Amino acid sequence: MDTLVGVVPDDWTAWTLKKACDIQTGPSGSVTRTNQKTTTGAGIAVISAQSIGDLVIDVNRLDWVDQRTAARLRRFRLNLGDIVITRIGLEPRHALIGNDHAGSLLGGSCLRLRARPGLQPGYLSRYLEHPAVRDFLMRQVGRTVVATINGSRIGQLPVIFPPDAAQQRRVVEALHLVEQDIHAHREIVREGIALRQALLTALMAGAGTEATV
Repeated sequence: MDTLVGVVPDDWTAWTLKKACDIQTGPSGSVTRTNQKTTTGAGIAVISAQSIGDLVIDVNRLDWVDQRTAARLRRFRLNLGDIVITRIGLEPRHALIGNDHAGSLLGGSCLRLRARPGLQPGYLSRYLEHPAVRDFLMRQVGRTVVATINGSRIGQLPVIFPPDAAQQRRVVEALHLVEQDIHAHREIVREGIALRQALLTALMAGAGTEATV
């Protein structure tokens, strides 16, 4: 079967994102009003577009609201396995909600994707990283004064996945192992750069060189 992501086995499932997920748009501005914010780390966290980095949530860029506001906005609570994707900006970014952020609130600058039975959230998160998928999403962004994408447009994204949940998990696990290897190599490079800088500083200060008359 020829699909957006290439030729896949004929028994794979091909849905639109609208069919594969429940898609919810964040609240219209009500979460981020100044008089509803609270001290960082107090109350309930709000995940907005600024909070989402490269597949992760930046805990230093969360908004916070008090318990009363959170209760009023309880239908925007995020569950474990939800995917939050930005709807503002030329290139949508996303993050998978883990235990640390389950119970947070969806911000107005994001969309929430909640996978339906048959589709593993981890697989969907990886699928959204595929170059062809990222290109599709970027083409759905409206070129207005502020670049945005809405639930209707993103809902047309073709989602291709193996019907076997175990196979979906194997895809996620294989990619995770590669990412662990990448992280380890980055740490080695980072330590090497730090060592080089320390050595450079010491050598330029005369360490290890013999004094000459």
